[in-house]
Amino acid sequence: MLNRGFCFLLCAALLAALSACGAQEPAESPAASTGGSVAASEPSRPAQSSSLRELYMGAATSEGYYFIDPIQNSDGSVTLMYLDFAKGVELPLCSSPGCPHNGPECPANLPASGGGYVPLAVGEQLVLVYTGAPSSSQDLGEGALPRIETMEPDGSGRTPIIRFESGQELFDPYITDGQNLYCNLMTTKGGQTTKELVCIDLTSGEMTALCTLDDSVGETLSGACGEAFILSSYNKQGQRVFLRMDAASLQKEELMTISPDISTYRLENGQLYYIAQNQLHALDCASLDDTVVCELDPLSEAQDALLGSSRDGHVLMLLDDYETGETSYFVIDTATGEQPPFTLAYSSAMGSQRPVVILAKVPGQEVYLVETGETMVDVQTTGSDGTAVTVQIPRPMHALISVSDYWSSNSNYTKIQSDF
Repeated sequence: MLNRGFCFLLCAALLAALSACGAQEPAESPAASTGGSVAASEPSRPAQSSSLRELYMGAATSEGYYFIDPIQNSDGSVTLMYLDFAKGVELPLCSSPGCPHNGPECPANLPASGGGYVPLAVGEQLVLVYTGAPSSSQDLGEGALPRIETMEPDGSGRTPIIRFESGQELFDPYITDGQNLYCNLMTTKGGQTTKELVCIDLTSGEMTALCTLDDSVGETLSGACGEAFILSSYNKQGQRVFLRMDAASLQKEELMTISPDISTYRLENGQLYYIAQNQLHALDCASLDDTVVCELDPLSEAQDALLGSSRDGHVLMLLDDYETGETSYFVIDTATGEQPPFTLAYSSAMGSQRPVVILAKVPGQEVYLVETGETMVDVQTTGSDGTAVTVQIPRPMHALISVSDYWSSNSNYTKIQSDF
């Protein structure tokens, strides 16, 4: 079972972390062709010397960050946004004077899809994944089908490279070797569901199924390390099992079974952190080295320890106390084992306390882009009786902070201004 800390932080990050493109010139209209094929005879597997890298659901380049505004337009479309690191401003991917950014004529507009939009940065190329939503096919038609588009960092050359079929959905994580994109593909036809690990060539759009995943035991792509994919499934006892699969040979070997003595775990960047018998362990999925990071204080029956973000030699730990209803946060230094309190937090729109979450690391710099709060936006909608209703929807606030300041809880932010 995934720990709640992981799910919580992921949801908080996803609120602010979906796609967009540069803001220099208007984006061109997508090409009309359907792009690549969904069938191939031989898998386009990465070479043994290639390194697989997991992509986060918000595209960070050395210049800026691409995401989707969480507030939908009245027609169900969304706005592609760009956050310029140097200028400290976020704005729609549109340079048309006076444009309201809420209609199909706006270059920053993405049509309603029913599913999610996932922006990914692969080298200097921006990749936009429409995950698909078969349940919305009756209302949206082809708009509910998964597809993938690529574009230049400034938003130009936006081109669909592959469209998928009815009944298909794409699922994270998204992994790249610099040329191809790898992810989970689920297909439901005639009441039967199949799940595959697929490889999509980002130049040609050609897709190949590398292997079929056993969905009856929840087998799924979960991550990557070096030249291997990390899969997970469940055994007959209902325990989660992590496997390492060589990207070239597709041979599998077991990494770890999450046994009852493991209270919580987190897989990130090829490291599997877990707590067992009041010790934090780190399993390197490439070398298989399993080390004890530090000893932890014993928990009472009313307490529950959860693992959050793990980056740059640090792990965020969340401690829930069910008697007091409070959650406290600690940083674990994986080099020294020190556990200072983590105090960077804000009150959500619902009044709950949330830790400041990392959305991305600025490539080439020791700087994080983080979510530091929320601002409420009035949105006009229609009530069940057909009358106009104004509702408030939270929009995340962003800032930059150095890696050292973040992990030492020093709120030395460079705030990002919103021009929207």
